[in-house]
Amino acid sequence: MNKGIVYAATGADKHFNDGVQSAKSIKKLHPEINITMFTHKKDDSIFDNIVTIPGNEIHNRNKFEAMINTPYDQTLYLDNDTYLLKPVIEDMFLLLKKFDMVLTHSPLKRVNFIIPEVPRSFPELNGGVILFSKTEPVINLLKEWEKDWKAKKFTNRDQPYLRKLMWESDIRFYILPEEYNQRRKEREKFIYHRGYPRRGGHESEFTECRDENI
Repeated sequence: MNKGIVYAATGADKHFNDGVQSAKSIKKLHPEINITMFTHKKDDSIFDNIVTIPGNEIHNRNKFEAMINTPYDQTLYLDNDTYLLKPVIEDMFLLLKKFDMVLTHSPLKRVNFIIPEVPRSFPELNGGVILFSKTEPVINLLKEWEKDWKAKKFTNRDQPYLRKLMWESDIRFYILPEEYNQRRKEREKFIYHRGYPRRGGHESEFTECRDENI
């Protein structure tokens, strides 16, 4: 059974450049792991595989294509603005022996959009660190997630749709501790997830990211 990591980077060059830096942090600690980038770019210097996304299919959530079309039986999807600080990837994959999907809560375990049929005590799950097995139920859920997000039934954000689907699903899933998707610099972290500033905010280049500065 093969396993690997997938990224998706389309649009502005900064997303691809951030993905390169993230992949380098993976290869530094896990040089043996296979990494695939879904993109319209051509540079494959750090990635083991490049899957080209046609220009007419580019949008700001191409992560759906990356996850649904993953070349691996077991996949870790990472946002481009993540940075690995501890060699925890192999250990994370062991969770797929018992669970079909492994996720983390969104920052602050928030609920950004009220969905009446989903309890507030079941907060949003973050879409930037997702570990999963390529089973039919999981791929169908990912396809449904993409369809719901594209339909924009009640918000432009994708995480509320994931929250609703996970609540309704029978898929076995596990929630990782916050260290595996940490946005706060002052806290212990295995995977640092910087996050992009809101529109109009200051954009600091992720290429300047260094272990000692995180």
